[in-house]
Amino acid sequence: MLFLVSMLGGCIPIARLRKGDLSKYTTPLDRETITYVCEQFDLGDTRLCQPGNVVYAPDFFPTFLASFQTGVSTRADVAAQLGRYEYDCEEPTYYPRLDVTNYWCSYDLNGDKVFWFGVKYQVMSEDGIASMDDVVSGRVGTIGDD
Repeated sequence: MLFLVSMLGGCIPIARLRKGDLSKYTTPLDRETITYVCEQFDLGDTRLCQPGNVVYAPDFFPTFLASFQTGVSTRADVAAQLGRYEYDCEEPTYYPRLDVTNYWCSYDLNGDKVFWFGVKYQVMSEDGIASMDDVVSGRVGTIGDD
């Protein structure tokens, strides 16, 4: 599925969905998750972090996209902030034409695998084995139906 999303050029804009539409597919995030993400990304008093607001995982995707920079951030950087939500990492795949080895990891704030955030890593070791030093080479937030 991550491969398909990357081939389609990214994610569907979240703005195209309304809150009512999101509730058909998933539940809002619990207060503990919201508080944790707000603290990890130093979001302070933003609307997402206000007590009582209904917040869904995709509401945080713009923050994640801005926080993890392609070619700069590492898997360790992502793990420090989202590691507790990692639920799947592919085996690294070598692409001979590009002379690069990549793999995707998925992060799901709600645990339902509907609205996940994906990070593509480029393996930095010469042996092709994934490590925490691998560099972010792509990011995608999905709204679950693509």
